Amino acid sequence: MIGIALVSVALGFFGASFVPSPAPETGIHTMPDGTVMQNATMHGAMQGMTANMQGKTGDALDKVFLEDMIVHHEGAIEMAEILLANTQRPELKMLGENIISAQTGEVEIMRGWLEAWF
Repeated sequence: MIGIALVSVALGFFGASFVPSPAPETGIHTMPDGTVMQNATMHGAMQGMTANMQGKTGDALDKVFLEDMIVHHEGAIEMAEILLANTQRPELKMLGENIISAQTGEVEIMRGWLEAWF
């Protein structure tokens, strides 16, 4: 139950923080799972993830949600790591550390659920 609450809170609070931006020189962004997205935007990336859920119910919905949310969180973790390596703002360092801590734990929870349920 706590894991579900954590995911819900993360979706509400950090969901808008995921902005896969293309490499300026190429217009291409590689997602943590290796998927290559050209000219990706937050809206486009989120549309793709929500499109994966459309028409699914039960186990199929649960599985795709977990799989896509893991990728989403891994992207946020990657962004926070870049932020920590480059920002001088203590507020952003704290936010980056919090994102890494919370979303790393949530990824572990979701991977465990995938393994246990599917």
